[in-house]
Amino acid sequence: MSISQLRIIGGKWRSRKINFLPEPTLRPTGDRLRETLFNWLGPSLRQARCLDAFAGSGALGFEALSRGAAFCQFWDNNLKVVKQLKETCQTLQAQELCQIEKADTQLLLNQSCGTPFDIIFLDPPFANKSLSNTLDSIFKNHWISPDGFVSVEADASDKLDFGLNWIIHRSKVASGVQIHLLRPVE
Repeated sequence: MSISQLRIIGGKWRSRKINFLPEPTLRPTGDRLRETLFNWLGPSLRQARCLDAFAGSGALGFEALSRGAAFCQFWDNNLKVVKQLKETCQTLQAQELCQIEKADTQLLLNQSCGTPFDIIFLDPPFANKSLSNTLDSIFKNHWISPDGFVSVEADASDKLDFGLNWIIHRSKVASGVQIHLLRPVE
C-alpha cells in the first residue's frame, strides 16, 4: 500500500509531515488554501473545540490542533482512513487532543449535539452533493456554537446553497476549489 504525505504549515507541529492514504475520494486541502483558512480563523483557534467531519487526511484537524485548538473530533467513513488518522495522532503524540471515529457524518449530524463545536471543517468528497442537508443538520441540531465557524470546501464549479441559517464571513476560489467560512445566523 502506498502512502502520500503532506506537511503541517503552522504552529507547534510546523513542517511535520503526516501520512495519508491516496484514496480516490481523498483530496487534502492544499497548503495555500489551508494557510488562507487558518489566517481567517486566527485567534478563534485558541482552545477551540473542532470537528473535522469528513476527515480524510486529517490535514484540517491536525493543523487546527497544531495552531492551538484544544480538541478535535475526526470522523471518516473509511476504516483504512480512520486507521491512518489514529496512527498520525499517535505519531504526533496527540492522543489526549483527538477522538477519531469511523462514522457516517450525515447520520451523526442528524442527531442532537451535546456540546457544540467552535469550528467545524466540512470538506466532503467533491462528488458529495448533500452539503445543504449537512449544513441544515449542523444548525438545526446545535452542532456549532452561536459564535462558531463552519469551513466549507467544494469544487469551484459547484453552485452552493447555504440556506438562510448561515452568513458568509469569508470566501475564496483558488486552484479549482472554493472555500467559505460561514457563521450561524443568530
